[in-house]
Amino acid sequence: MGKAKFAAVYENDRNLCCVPASGAAIAVVLHDLMLAARFCDRLLLIHKGTRVAEGEPAIVLDDDRLAEAFGVTALRGSYESVRFILPWRTTTPSRSDP
Repeated sequence: MGKAKFAAVYENDRNLCCVPASGAAIAVVLHDLMLAARFCDRLLLIHKGTRVAEGEPAIVLDDDRLAEAFGVTALRGSYESVRFILPWRTTTPSRSDP
C-alpha cells in the first residue's frame, strides 16, 4: 500500500491515480520499482501470493528482497532530494552456469 505525497501519480502519461494532496491513503499495484520508491511512503511486497515485506521503501526494497521477488540487483541514490531505485542486473544464474 502506498500513501501518495502528491495530488497525482503518472506513468507513461497515463494517470494511475489521483488523490487530494491532503494525505488520503490509496492502494496502487505497481511493478515499476522507481515509481514505488519515489511516490510511496509505505509498500507491501507480495511474491508468489505471499507477503514478503511491508514498510518504508528503503526497507522493503532491499537487496535480498529484490533478488527474491524480482531476480535483480539495484542502484540507489537521490537527485534533488528525491530518492530513486534503478533495477540494474539480474541475479538469476544463466543456463551456462553449473
